[in-house]
Amino acid sequence: QRRAFKAAVVFAGAAIGFTCLATGFYIMRSYWRQYGLAYLGVLTLLAFVALRASPFDPLERKFDQIPWMVHAINACLELGGSVLVGLGAWFNTRPAKR
Repeated sequence: QRRAFKAAVVFAGAAIGFTCLATGFYIMRSYWRQYGLAYLGVLTLLAFVALRASPFDPLERKFDQIPWMVHAINACLELGGSVLVGLGAWFNTRPAKR
């Protein structure tokens, strides 16, 4: 029973996440050129937050053999997302080429 409940919660979370992602892409379809890079950065940061907030025991057990791997993945997601948001903001403030 517990395993089935866990699977249902994970499936519901994935369905909600996919729906939010699809809605975000639908809303961004006409603004993609202007805000696309920042949007990808925000999605990367959200993935980082989701990975840090939820316990992934099977995944962590696999990465226990390579201790630096978890830190490398976290650093790439956090720093990569921040850099993408920063670049998106910087590109958006530059004057357009004529």
